[in-house]
Amino acid sequence: MPIPMQPVITMQMRRFSYWESELPPEPLPARELPRRVDILIVGAGFMGRWLAYFLSKRTQPARILVIDRDRFSYGASSRNAGFITCGQVSEMLADVEHAGQDRVIETFMQRREGIAIAREALPDFHIDPCGSTDYDPVTDDKLALMAKLNEAAGDEIFSVRAARIGQAVRP
Repeated sequence: MPIPMQPVITMQMRRFSYWESELPPEPLPARELPRRVDILIVGAGFMGRWLAYFLSKRTQPARILVIDRDRFSYGASSRNAGFITCGQVSEMLADVEHAGQDRVIETFMQRREGIAIAREALPDFHIDPCGSTDYDPVTDDKLALMAKLNEAAGDEIFSVRAARIGQAVRP
């Protein structure tokens, strides 16, 4: 006996993030742009601005123009609160499945090098290696990857310690 079909009710619901509701994009005034530039960078977030910065340091600086649809760093760069990181073990463990452990370790080391470059290039920013907390469950796979990453860095970058969450202590 066939099961009667039930009508499907769909709802169009859109939840706005804090950034969309509290900091909507501001319309930018129309501007006359230069007719000629050597390098045009589209996107004024961290990557676009860093690229412009390093290109400007070349022995023969080019005429560089950075453009964005919104104010500088309004997009993804502002949403991550301006932090720079080597990444989280849980994310890197997922990347191991797609890219392999060697590539994940190589990327981790490149991220560390990027942080060192930022510290050297921008000493006035006082980049603080404050660390971060990841409350993911600790697994043998994560511990093994942490050991490999620490070995590659020659330092204890990742460690496991008990954490207090409310009244509970989580090992």
